[in-house]
Amino acid sequence: MLYQQIARNKRKTILVMFGFFLLVALIGAAIGYLFARSAVSGIIIAGIIAVIYMVVMIGQSTDVVMNMNNNAREIHSASEAPELWHVVEDMAMVARVPMPMSLS
Repeated sequence: MLYQQIARNKRKTILVMFGFFLLVALIGAAIGYLFARSAVSGIIIAGIIAVIYMVVMIGQSTDVVMNMNNNAREIHSASEAPELWHVVEDMAMVARVPMPMSLS
């Protein structure tokens, strides 16, 4: 069930990224047509901007989420926050998934 949910989330992520790309391309086409009388040039520039933005956001997604939570910080051992550590450890054990670990 966990792997099915992961696969479903990945499909939804790809769908959202595709929708974002189309929205940015549509806005780029309108701006390109408005200023340069060429929707194609606007789509190309907007497409490049959208791809760069998506790559940066995917690469920095952990930092973005951590910065959204003002006082959030990673913990690396049970001594930093023992109660939280044990709750997460117990939940992972019950769900039969590995403990979440930082990739950094």
